[in-house]
Order: sequence, then C-alpha cells, then structure tokens
Amino acid sequence: MDDLIKLYWDLRSTAEKHGDEFSKINLGNNEFAASFFNMAFNDITITLEILDYYNNLWMKLNPKNFSNVDKTRDQNSQRIILIQKICFIEIMSMFEFTAKKVVIQNEDIFEKFKGRIYLRQIMKRSYERKVIDKARQNQWNGALELRNTLVHNNGISDNDKEYVYSKKLTLSFSKGEMTRGHHTLFPLLINWLLEETRKWLRSANNF
Repeated sequence: MDDLIKLYWDLRSTAEKHGDEFSKINLGNNEFAASFFNMAFNDITITLEILDYYNNLWMKLNPKNFSNVDKTRDQNSQRIILIQKICFIEIMSMFEFTAKKVVIQNEDIFEKFKGRIYLRQIMKRSYERKVIDKARQNQWNGALELRNTLVHNNGISDNDKEYVYSKKLTLSFSKGEMTRGHHTLFPLLINWLLEETRKWLRSANNF
C-alpha cells in the first residue's frame, strides 16, 4: 500500500508541475491546458486522501475482530481499485473535454470536425496532422478502450487486444473477461496520461 500511495504523491506533483508550466504560457489555449492539470491535481489529491485513510485505518484494525478476514480484505481491495478507476475515468473525461476546446480553436491544424467530436476522432486527426505518431495513437486507443470498457461494460472486454506502453505497463484485454492488472496499473497509466497530455497540448497549440 505504501508504494501505491507514493505513486499517487508523484502523480500529484506531476500534475501541479505541468499546471504551473501552462499557466505561465500566454499563447493559444493555455487556459484550457492549465485548467486540465489543475482538475487532475484535485482528483489525484482526493484519491490520495482516500488511499491514505484506508492505509491508516488498516494499521489500527485487529484481524481478530472480523469473522471473515479474507472477505474483509477482498472488499477493502475492491474499494481501493474503485477509487483508482474513478480517478482514471475522471482524468480521461477531463482531457476529452479539454481536447475538444483545443481542436475547435486550432482548425488551422486540425481542420473542422463534422458533428459531435470524440477523443478517438481527435487522436486519429492528430496522427493525420502529424501531431502524434502511430504508436502514440495506438496507445491513446488503448486508454480509451479501458475507459469505455469500465464505464459502459462493467470492465468486461468485447475484444482480445494488447497495448504496450512501457516495460512496466501493458494493457491486456480478453473477450468476455474483466480487465485486470497489477495494483500499480492505474497510477502508471495516469502518469502516462499526464505526460502524453502535456506533449499533445504543446504540439496542438504550437508552443
């Protein structure tokens, strides 16, 4: 649990650092960028506070006071996973909102979209306009796949797919099965999300 909390402390610092960076830029749509990182900072802080609460609570509890210790531990673990899922989903959704604002105000780069704009479309157009490369577009598709599976399908995948982000982070989907991963899956993915968002925002705004 301590290593998990440490990862979220690092994420909090990253969000704060990137937010400060964009708040100092007086060009383009930096207000959307700075706001995104500020909102991410708040979501990560809430997640961190809940993780810290459970960590402190568990250290004070006596296992002998519970009739079924294994069941209680599993329930607590599910709560820990849930708050991390919420944090990831929130940050993905906030970035989608931010990205829509950015592409609308940068039609010289992205051209005009027809109809409702979705993040998958934005990343496809980003690849076509050389804002990102093919590997990054594929990674964004993986993050979107996870977000949509968690929100719309109770975490159960409709496909057999794998997305590689780094030596420590791979998203694996198996059709008909609930998406699972190492306990550091969400913080590692959120870290990727924060770093790639920063790169995309700078490239999309030409600064």
